[in-house]
Amino acid sequence: MKRLSDQTLVMQYVQTKDNRCLAHLYSRHRAWVYRTCLSYCKDPDQANDLTQEIFIRLMYKLNSFSGKSSFTTWLWAVTTNYCALQIRREQRNRILQQHYAQDYATQVTINQDSSFAASTLMEQVMSILPDHQRELLCTKYCDGVSVDSIAIDQRSTVGSVKMRLQRARDRARQLYKQAQDRYYSDQM
Repeated sequence: MKRLSDQTLVMQYVQTKDNRCLAHLYSRHRAWVYRTCLSYCKDPDQANDLTQEIFIRLMYKLNSFSGKSSFTTWLWAVTTNYCALQIRREQRNRILQQHYAQDYATQVTINQDSSFAASTLMEQVMSILPDHQRELLCTKYCDGVSVDSIAIDQRSTVGSVKMRLQRARDRARQLYKQAQDRYYSDQM
């Protein structure tokens, strides 16, 4: 494969799934994608991870490249959208942790330390929850996304999303209660 255009490499990859085409696109655009990711996250390790994730996602998205714009324009859109999404997810997780800490802190009124304890306990709960449950709770309660929109985004039914949301809430409550019981038994 000599110096083929990006569009030619994309077309060949879509038709043949020849990984050499993808490897050429990677070698041409990796540094640029990395710099773009670094401009979003300011962390070289995270930028490297994001770059890898983008190129992995690219394998599945190349068939959606229509050629109406240049490949680099399309790749820039994919890169910036993905980076922005990851930054929003991180912010959402922090907001959700604060949200839960505030909710549970009002329920636990033992003393001044109860607010700190509730926050600490909720951070523990959020770190234990599986990623899919944490992200679902964040999407629903931090971002305020409707169940219908979540269902469309996840290509699922509304009932299925409601059930997963209920399980995530139940699991968070269960983990919080266990952590709370351990905390107060240690305090006595």
